Amino acid sequence: MKLPVFGWAFHVMEFVPVERKWEIDEEIMRSRLEKFKDPRDPLWLAFPLKALITLSDVTIAYKHQLPVFLDNIFGTDPAEVYVHTECMKLDEIPSMEDESYDWLVERFRLKDELLANFMTTGHFPNEGMEGD
Repeated sequence: MKLPVFGWAFHVMEFVPVERKWEIDEEIMRSRLEKFKDPRDPLWLAFPLKALITLSDVTIAYKHQLPVFLDNIFGTDPAEVYVHTECMKLDEIPSMEDESYDWLVERFRLKDELLANFMTTGHFPNEGMEGD
């Protein structure tokens, strides 16, 4: 949050700064989350519910136009936003550096393929379906 330019951008995008020490972060998070209660200001807020067990891979696609930085500054919302999530168990993710690198590269290759298919079809596979 203190980095030049990035810190300002994080502030504009309403990132919640954390120290990773609950005794410090608790009050900061409670205070910032109170500001998100306005029902006229819809938002997506994600917290890892089982952070020690699962990882969520999130891919976001914009139907008509990818928002640019100035859209955020002027408060212009994209017309349609699609979110694809995939949860995986942490024990399924390689822990060795070279294996995790290959795994991560493959995840991004799959994300690129997912987005390319989205651009062709206009939706993610199994749209609107929820698994376990």
